Formats: sequence, C-alpha cells, structure tokens
Amino acid sequence: MLYPGWLDNGAFALSKLLANAVLTTKRARLSPNSKFYLGQLSTDIIVECVFPLLSVEDILCLRMVNKLFYALTFEPIVWKRISQSFSLPIPYSYPSWWHNYNAGINDAERALVRAITLDNNLRCAEPQVLGFRSLEYGCHILDTKLLLGGQYIVMSLARGRGIDRRYSLAISHIDCPPEVSHPIIIEHALPSRAYSIDAKWMPHKNDKGVMISFVQRFYVKKATAPEEDRGPSAESLDHIPYIDLDDTGYDAWAQEEWPMEFELQCIYITLSDLEQGLSDDSDAEYASDEVPEPTTLLLRYRVPTRIWDPVLFEMDGIPHVGFVEQPRYTLTSQPPDRIVSIRMDGHEARPKMSFCLMPNRIPNHQHVGHRIRQIRVLPDQHQILVIRTVYSTVQQVPTGPLLAAQLSYIELFDIPNHQYSGPVDAAQGFFLRESVKARNFHISDAYHPSFWPESRDALEPVSIYMVDVARRPQAFVHWMLWPQNGIDTATKGKSRYCLEPDALVMQTGRDAKLWGKDDNIRVFAGQRRAFVWGNSIHDRSGSAKAVFVHRYTPRQRTPSGEELCDVEETMMRDGRAALETVFANVVNIHPGGPDSAASETGVSSFTWDESLGRVCYVSKESNVLRIWDFAYTSWKDPHCILEESEPSSPY
Repeated sequence: MLYPGWLDNGAFALSKLLANAVLTTKRARLSPNSKFYLGQLSTDIIVECVFPLLSVEDILCLRMVNKLFYALTFEPIVWKRISQSFSLPIPYSYPSWWHNYNAGINDAERALVRAITLDNNLRCAEPQVLGFRSLEYGCHILDTKLLLGGQYIVMSLARGRGIDRRYSLAISHIDCPPEVSHPIIIEHALPSRAYSIDAKWMPHKNDKGVMISFVQRFYVKKATAPEEDRGPSAESLDHIPYIDLDDTGYDAWAQEEWPMEFELQCIYITLSDLEQGLSDDSDAEYASDEVPEPTTLLLRYRVPTRIWDPVLFEMDGIPHVGFVEQPRYTLTSQPPDRIVSIRMDGHEARPKMSFCLMPNRIPNHQHVGHRIRQIRVLPDQHQILVIRTVYSTVQQVPTGPLLAAQLSYIELFDIPNHQYSGPVDAAQGFFLRESVKARNFHISDAYHPSFWPESRDALEPVSIYMVDVARRPQAFVHWMLWPQNGIDTATKGKSRYCLEPDALVMQTGRDAKLWGKDDNIRVFAGQRRAFVWGNSIHDRSGSAKAVFVHRYTPRQRTPSGEELCDVEETMMRDGRAALETVFANVVNIHPGGPDSAASETGVSSFTWDESLGRVCYVSKESNVLRIWDFAYTSWKDPHCILEESEPSSPY
C-alpha cells in the first residue's frame, strides 16, 4: 500500500492534478468517458493519495458519483486520517464502542461533520440553538454533570420536602427514545445532598466504567466533637438542631457552636452494569435481588475542613481524586490550604493517600491570607497547576475606605513521590493579575480515557479564566497556556507545560465588557470555547434569571503572535468562515423556545460538552432537564435530539 510520505514529486503532482479534477467537477457526476476517470485508478491510490488532498465537503460529494466512490467514502480509515490532522475538538465516541473495541462504520464521519457544523454555528454573528428538548423527572434536580460523549448525565436528586426529604445520585440516558418516560437507569441512595459532582470514564482493575466523585456535608454529633467545639447544650450529646444544610449554599459555613464535617465519596460503575440498566428486564432483576448493587464504593474520606473542587484524573494507569482542603478562617488564625490526592486501587472505602502538600506562602506576602482557587493535575509530567489569590498589605485610599488588593498567581508544583509532604515551594510561578475581588476561576481539563487511543500526539493548550466582579461592568479575562518542547527525560522528549513568560498568552487582549453595568456574569468555560451567562446584580437567588447568553470564541493567539482560528484547512471547500470581530456574541434563541425557562425561572445548574456542542441546565428545584444542541450531522445520530425536525444537512 502506498503512503503519501513515500511519493516522489511526480506522483505527488499526479495526485494533486486528480484532486483538482474532482474539484472542477464538484457536484456533477463523472462518466466513464471522462478524461479524469478516477475509477481506473486502484483503490489504494484513491484512498492514500487523492482523498487526503480533498475537503470534507468534496468527499461527501464524491459519494453520489457511483458505487465505487460510495463504498470508498465509507471506509473508516479515510475519516480517521482526516481526524488526525483536525484542529477542532472532535466529539468522543460512545462508551459502548470503547467497550466492544469496534467503532461504528459512520462514527468518525459523524464526529467530523458535527465538529464542522458546530464550529460554523459558533462562528456566526448570532449562533443558533439548532435542537431543543426537555426531559421531565419525578424529583428535583439539584446538580448535574455531563459525561464525555453527551449520552449520559450524572444528577444529584431530591424527593420530598422538609424532614422527609430523600437524596440520591442517578445516571440518566438523555438520548433515550421519546416513548421512555423514566430515563434514569441507575440510582444510588444518599443520606445527604451531593455537591461538586465530577464524573469521567475511567478504568479500574481491568474494568472500564464511570468514576463519580461528590461531596456531602454532615453535622458533627456532640459525642464526637472536640471539647472546645461543643455547643451550649452539650449535655444532650446526640441533639442536632434542625437546620437543613442542604438549603444553604456549599460555600456557607454552619454556626460555630454546631460544627460540621465534609465527606468525599467515590463510586464506580462498570460499563456492563451501565448497559444492563438500559435493558428491558433489568428492573425486574433488580427488584428480585438477582443482580447486585451496580455501584461500588471506592472511597469515603471525611474531614472537618471544607473539601474544595475535587477532580478525577489518571496517573500511571491508576485512578486518583485530587482536591483542596480549606480550613475555616478566623479573626485570629489563617490556617493554610493543602492539596490532597488519593489513589483508588486498594480495598473498598479504604483510601490510600498518594500525596499531601501545603504550598508555602508567596514571598513578600507571608502575613496575609492565601487561598487556593483552582487546581489541575498534569499527570503526564507529574505536576499540579495551581491558582492562588493573596491579599496584599492594606493601603489607605485617599478618597475612600481601606482596601486590600487581591493578587492572583498561577504556579506549578512538583508531585512528591511519597505519601505526605510538608510545606513546599512552587517549581515555577507567574503573576496573573491584580484586582479588588475576583471569582469564577477555571482551568480547562483535556482529560480522555486511557483505554481510548490518542487522536493527536500534540498537547492541547490549557485555558484559564477569571472574572473580576469589582469592576463595573464586570469583566472576564482569558489566558492560554501553550505547551513547550520538553527538555528533560521525564516527558521523553514530548511537549510539556511550563510557566514561561511567552507560554502564557492573554486571549481577550482587553477585558471583555459587552453587557450592562448592573449585570453579574458567570463563565462556563471550556478548552477553546465558553458560554457567558448574565443576570441582574439585584438577583441574589440561588437560581438567578438569565438576562443574556453569549458564546465566547477566542482567536487563539500563540506565543509567536499568530492567530489559529482563521487558518485555512481541508475541512470545507471554501475554507473556514472568518471569525467575527466581536468574539462574544449573543446566542440567537427562538422566541418562546428554550430561552423562556432561563429568563423566567433562572439557571441553578449548568453543564456542557464542548466538542459535542450540547448544553444541559436546570432551574432551582426543577424536575425538568433542558437540553440545547448547537450542531447536527448529515446522518441520523443519537446525539441529534430532533431527528425528524432537525435542519437539513448542507451536504
């Protein structure tokens, strides 16, 4: 079989001429008497030499020529090779395909076409919601997390009210047929509400499945509380006041006389149990106790400090969960935060701490408060990317009160090779920004399951977002951390991330201010795109009503000053459409459609799949899950929730 790398100049010119012949014919059918009848060539030359020079649109047009091209354009190798040079995020395949080790005939083509239509839609001046659907459940949806692939969603549920309220964690199949009225396939009962849900496809002990982590809060009984923490009614040791913690936000602390604990749990569900939940006879088997509990408890970790932002990751082929322990600040003490990682390869519910490190205070800021806002583990290079905020010394403002500037830093810490590590210094550090008050920090996560092969060898840039709420109007800033060529043996010569001055590039150029002065903004960030939701500054409810919805698409400025968004590729015949001058445009939602819920009842939980173009959100204590699709394919796709009424394909 021939490969393009083995061709000489004459053969390459011949393949280029044949490609130009196809371009000139466009949608016209080729006859046997045509001067450039490609059917006379061998299939190896057509697949290896001609197809790589054509665009996706041209290959789809060739499908209508004759039976030969119809069969060749369905070859998976054609679309897989195009995907290897594809710069757009490609949707992940369904987990059942990973489980069976065989990809469908049209999965690669469907993923590429969907990625192109999503990119074209989000590049428009008014991106449109191409598909909308709502799923109704018989319970309140408190929190959501969409799994890669967009087919399954993990939800924190609640039934009943008051003292009779019951909580659970469930997995729902959101692409189920319309006749299925109860799309929940697996449900796990919980004693309290689940916060900070993270769910990813992961292997565990030679099995493939879903790893789910979540945090719960509990009151500390007086019998187990320290003597100094016991309340005024310590004589009744088991008495706990009826103050429902689940009615308050996760950031809120309980009263000091009634201490509480935070518990991190990790459960695992294999793909076989997940697929069995979709079968027709699974309910009867579960009811008769013939099938064991599908969820396996791997970790239960309870501490009196707040567990902040747990994240699942794989390191050295072993699943881990990393999080930040944040002690409560008081007027007299400022205990430091620490980063904890626990590996899940031992017995059930017996955690084995892989490392625990406490970052040293930043020089020249030893006597002020330090807070870890976001972490992201880089397992390939055994480092942790950390964003910290510190308050500088209080300075007198001539025309106002005393203010303390908030300084934001990004740092890289080496992962220690032992279980516990004391105070450590950062391997690299970089100053990000000075502001009065910042929030909504986010570091993108380009995780993919280890049992799914890499589509590209190059590392993707890491996106870092921050919202400055002290300014009016509020502004968000976006940086991209570009990988650099490796210079040590730890990465075996591959690219790696480092905090060099030229590696961290600001993408917004200036603060993005495209909304009113009285609007609060929330950034739901991705690796290359983001959604910006706005609500009134006077709306302080847990489910604030959406005033506007913007999509944010940066131009991807590289360290050399180039912009990658407008580079011509072989995706479409006429190249990619130019990105609009305004990089954050309003999403065009049809009146009376999906925007009514966001603007009338608000948004309390939001999750989305960036590569798939699927958005899921719920309102406060709502039993309806609303789904938006910003892309479609040329073939019937389970991801297209409106198959009959979806827009016709441009091909």
